[in-house]
Amino acid sequence: FAMNFIFITRRPTPPLFLGGAEITHNYLAEKLAKRGHSVYFIGSLDDPNFPTTERYNYYYSTLKNNKFVNFISQTPEEIIYEYKGIKCLVNSQSNLVSNFHNLLISIPNIAAIITSMEGCSEFIKIAKSKGIYTIGWLHSSNQEGLEALKGFPDLLLSTSEFIKQKSLKYSHCVNSVFYPAFDKLDYTPTVGKFLTFINPVKEKGADFMLKLAQSLPEEHFICVEGWYKNKEFCSKMLSNMTYFPPQFNMDKIWKKTRILLVPSNVPEAFGRVIVEANLRGIPVIAHNVGGIPEAMNGAGILQNSLNIKDWIQSIKIIDNDKNAYKLKAITAAQKFTRDVVTEFLFLCGSFNSK
Repeated sequence: FAMNFIFITRRPTPPLFLGGAEITHNYLAEKLAKRGHSVYFIGSLDDPNFPTTERYNYYYSTLKNNKFVNFISQTPEEIIYEYKGIKCLVNSQSNLVSNFHNLLISIPNIAAIITSMEGCSEFIKIAKSKGIYTIGWLHSSNQEGLEALKGFPDLLLSTSEFIKQKSLKYSHCVNSVFYPAFDKLDYTPTVGKFLTFINPVKEKGADFMLKLAQSLPEEHFICVEGWYKNKEFCSKMLSNMTYFPPQFNMDKIWKKTRILLVPSNVPEAFGRVIVEANLRGIPVIAHNVGGIPEAMNGAGILQNSLNIKDWIQSIKIIDNDKNAYKLKAITAAQKFTRDVVTEFLFLCGSFNSK
């Protein structure tokens, strides 16, 4: 039977995104809607941490030109639209809480609210005060990522075993590992030539990438904007580096990519881009921190340090055995292609899968 679900975060709504957490939420919301459930998604035009207010017009034009977006309307403070059956409201941070209150009043028989990241404990407490089942989704090991713990939701979903173990220290809530999910892709060998780095900010290893590009002048690097435009990084980019703005469809980037580089210097919760690359047969070299080994699932090459010489050697190793690494990548990624709706409803416990 069909149920009503509300996703709410202080970040953008489908299909807009800033990182893996948003894409993972969007994916589940889309699959729930496709299965016949009523799905509402509330988010914000201005991200709480990064200067994204200038993206308002970019967001609107992107939505306006998206063939899956229907019924779009715009005011200076909000955009209302429907995307693949998901009813979306993206507005300013100042209106987020009041609009959430209004939605809880207007929608009967809400099965659950799903929330995560900055300020989500407030949404959990509001929903719990109205007797609504609450789900806090943990996507990061930092204070923002563990914010849901403060609200004591009915269920915690940890995006990796690493995050679950991290969060168990702070909460007695029911806590289940719920890996990001992906669609199956047909194996089509990639013909990319470039080394790709996504989200060139300090936490993701931007400084390391500048040093690596300098050490490999014969290679060409693709850098794709994620959270925000790192002006310092851009000012230091070398002639063998090409910068791309945020990509709402990464296909053209993946087609250019030979190897994905993930030199994060913080303990990543998972690393969604790793699986996205692996699904396409693109090998990955990644720093062995946080939940990254879980996303790698035995494929690619894990590096225990950010030593330039070691990373250069890993690139050579993959290039010398391309086909083996491609096949291993595709095999490793299959773990994360699954019926995410059935798994989600099972974890919720009090629901019956349709």
